Amino acid sequence: MAAASRGQRSKRAPVSRRLALALIAASLLAASPAAGLAGEATVGEYQVKAAFLKNFVKFVEWPPQTAGTLTLCVLGDDPFKDALKDTDDAGGGRSLAYRRIAGIGEAAGCQAVFVTAGQRKALPEIVAALEGKPVLTIGDGESMAGAGLMLSFLIEDQKVRFEANLAPARRAGLTVSSRLLGLAKTVHNPR
Repeated sequence: MAAASRGQRSKRAPVSRRLALALIAASLLAASPAAGLAGEATVGEYQVKAAFLKNFVKFVEWPPQTAGTLTLCVLGDDPFKDALKDTDDAGGGRSLAYRRIAGIGEAAGCQAVFVTAGQRKALPEIVAALEGKPVLTIGDGESMAGAGLMLSFLIEDQKVRFEANLAPARRAGLTVSSRLLGLAKTVHNPR
């Protein structure tokens, strides 16, 4: 039994290490001297957030009926420039597509929705529209997870961090990996 446990841990460890290394590298990029140059701070920050987003979808367990391609939608003004344009591997044999949406009414077909900071006032409507649907919601601002989204970014000590709220994820039938949650600054509603 102990040998099986060790074997299972060693199979999971490389994925966990890869995630940790990717997120650490992304955080270091955000804190790099180049990010402090005029006009580049926002681009650097959003390149880091794009790397996080691409990794977030890999560490969510989706319902079985979820399509082979996950669509990440950006709600509001797109701060990512070209950082999300390329289709990537979303893990679990799925690919990741990207599209921008102007309103929550366009979210049909989105498996993940990134809510930009400019949409903060619309959070109650966004949360209500997506409640219970298998859509990972990510906010661009501190406390957006506490306001009903599943994950939200914050900047702490000039580094990109994130917090998680598991209650809406559970209601949506999504399971966020404990490996991802271990990297979160705060986890709301852990049980």
